[in-house]
Amino acid sequence: IYTYIYIYTYICLYKYFCRGLVDISIHYITSYNEKMQINAFMMGNDMQRAGSRGVITHGLRNNDGENNCFINSVIQILWHLDIFRVNFERRSNNFDHVCPEVQEKNEDNGNINDEILKGDNCLVCALSGLFLNFRYSNQATLPPEYVRKALAGLYASADRFQLGKMDSAIECYEALLKGLDNQGVTLTSKIFSYSVCETTVCPCGASSEPFISAGHIFYVSVDDFLSLKRDRTMYNSKNGRDFGNVLKDCLQQGKSPCPDEEATKCKNIAKTQTTLLKAPRVLTLSLSWASSQADRSLVLEVIQSVGQQIDVTKAFNYNMDELEGAGDIYKLSGIVAYYGRHYVAFVYHTSFRKWISCDDSTFKTVGSWSNVVDRFKTGKWQPELLVYTSRYVDIE
Repeated sequence: IYTYIYIYTYICLYKYFCRGLVDISIHYITSYNEKMQINAFMMGNDMQRAGSRGVITHGLRNNDGENNCFINSVIQILWHLDIFRVNFERRSNNFDHVCPEVQEKNEDNGNINDEILKGDNCLVCALSGLFLNFRYSNQATLPPEYVRKALAGLYASADRFQLGKMDSAIECYEALLKGLDNQGVTLTSKIFSYSVCETTVCPCGASSEPFISAGHIFYVSVDDFLSLKRDRTMYNSKNGRDFGNVLKDCLQQGKSPCPDEEATKCKNIAKTQTTLLKAPRVLTLSLSWASSQADRSLVLEVIQSVGQQIDVTKAFNYNMDELEGAGDIYKLSGIVAYYGRHYVAFVYHTSFRKWISCDDSTFKTVGSWSNVVDRFKTGKWQPELLVYTSRYVDIE
């Protein structure tokens, strides 16, 4: 009888073992195929197991009539920026955020009823909740509605970013950063904001009083960029330093009369000198196109000329002894592009070291930077927002 028991047990274990091998084989074959098909949801699960800093990719919903593509592209950029995502999640875990209090007075008995509500306009809660879904949700597509509602509430008086209405991704990017900063998330200023000193200098030697300003985005005219780029015979699109030189000339394009024209009768044209005082950790460039349907040759020339890195020592005037902020080299991390009335995002996935495209609920691996350029060659997209990240990523 013991022999029969032994044989029966052995057969059961053997079947269980074989079934386990089949399940494991199916699992890995499926995972491999999904990765080959660029299933970012599986990639996200792998990264979640790899550690808390791993970035997990999901699509974002954009049903008919919602017109969420502009905000979806911006959210994908923010989520895939390691420096923002890691620090925002860290602050969310350690920072006891409280939404604005709503105090209602009961006129019948004169009592004050203090009720803390999660305000519809609270971007901090809305984005924190969405980021939690990005990290832990099993759904491939997530709803961005709470962030959309919060932004719509903040800008209701200006009739901007309202539900169901199309809007600008660049202005949405700026509005989200300002909104988070105004609601106590100071890391947005530390990461994205810059300060510059502008002075008008005339060839006669006269100069204006310095004017200091701050912002989140540097605006570059595509026409000016291409004109200056074509004038530089030594320009090489593969070298970010040369890209920085052309960018510097673009940012110095301001012209005005001599500051002492009235006193000296000087008729020379003065130029604006821009000196970088505070460098951002994330440097953002907005490309301003003359047409929303630019000629494909122009789009191709621009995307081929975009530097994969920027050396700020080439792109800006600066005083190293006074300059605050990040290091000198910035690497391209994300692009927001559009065609007609639709936006998409291209982001560099730092865990897999590949570029991916995020088009609302659809996300696909693009591959190397040359593959991104090929995507612009074959598609109709125009790059509108370029996001660069400094090598120096810690926030004090």
